[in-house]
Amino acid sequence: MDICNVILNKCRTYNNIQLEIAIKAKPTYDHLVGETVEIIVGPYAGQQGIVSMVDSDSELAIVNIDFFGRATPTEVSVEDVKIV
Repeated sequence: MDICNVILNKCRTYNNIQLEIAIKAKPTYDHLVGETVEIIVGPYAGQQGIVSMVDSDSELAIVNIDFFGRATPTEVSVEDVKIV
């Protein structure tokens, strides 16, 4: 093999690694911030609130639910909410 083929093969390997990293990337849930959502699972099922913060790494959302006239921040999984 000449040097050009060696470099070309290294570039292909690098591109495949980059593609694998892109495929395995975690989804972000930043689009939920500010949205009104309904909790669909757990003890707060049926409650609605506004998402104030999302942690995409742990896939948790802070939803402000109205309890007794006050917004109460409640931590739930992003899988346990749906946008209304």
